[in-house]
Amino acid sequence: IQYLEASNNYVNIICSTRKFLVRMQMSQLLEKLIFKNIIRIHKSYAVNLLAITSFTDHDVTIDKLEIPIGRSYKEDFLQRFSMQ
Repeated sequence: IQYLEASNNYVNIICSTRKFLVRMQMSQLLEKLIFKNIIRIHKSYAVNLLAITSFTDHDVTIDKLEIPIGRSYKEDFLQRFSMQ
């Protein structure tokens, strides 16, 4: 899994070679996932920490896709890297 993208009651699970659509809210899916390297960074996005190419205070890059970091998720995300 590279990242998750929510849209209403659906979540796109984006992998390196495939994409899956699940009918579930993002919060429910994150609770069920066993993989602990997935972290929510925006109301619509969660990312795999191992798939991040780079990041700034405002966004995360996975391959060439820039995903915004929401204000309410920023502190938790940066704590994962011991940066505040």
